[in-house]
Amino acid sequence: MGSAYYEANKEKILAKNRAWREENKDRDRENKKKRYTRWKKENPNAASEYQRKRRYGLTKEDMVKMLEDQGGTCALCSERLYLKRETHVDHCHETGVVRGLLCMRHNTALGIFGDSPANLRNAAEYLSRTK
Repeated sequence: MGSAYYEANKEKILAKNRAWREENKDRDRENKKKRYTRWKKENPNAASEYQRKRRYGLTKEDMVKMLEDQGGTCALCSERLYLKRETHVDHCHETGVVRGLLCMRHNTALGIFGDSPANLRNAAEYLSRTK
């Protein structure tokens, strides 16, 4: 019965829903945020795939190909990577260009060094001097 009622009154129902969302933007935004947070918690792998597609335009197939091209390892330390949340997409923060896949440690390290080759060279020199 509900389906027949909906089909008969679809435009009216949709207009009412649009009006409610327009009048209650903050509540609507909060409700959407709660639903997304719950979905993300219940579906962590799907959520990661969704974010990678949204942020970098990478599908799961793209990730598999990149990982194969890197020999299945982190581009910096050769640690074995798996297509899980711990595998990070490294990208240039200025251009958005994807550079490769890194382990969490090395992706974080590049971020801490501000993606700066000069900072990384200085750190390498510092480590060499203090051995």
